[in-house]
Amino acid sequence: MTQRLRFRERRIAVVTVQPPSALAMRLALAHYVERCVEDGTLVSNANAANRLGISRARMTQVLDLLLLPAAKQGRVLAVANDNGS
Repeated sequence: MTQRLRFRERRIAVVTVQPPSALAMRLALAHYVERCVEDGTLVSNANAANRLGISRARMTQVLDLLLLPAAKQGRVLAVANDNGS
């Protein structure tokens, strides 16, 4: 994906933006689902799977990413953030 940035001097810089990795997207989804279940927006992980149109087994696999140590999760998200800037 290419994004054009405009500067005051009317210069245009073209910046290539890489989308986040699939792993980073799944990890972000896992954190989002966990937060929604905790605050009551979603009833359960099974409810999340149903709403997302994926199997409960796949939802379990996604949520298992939360079992990774925080340092590894941070590295996955940091790499995704570096690619996105």
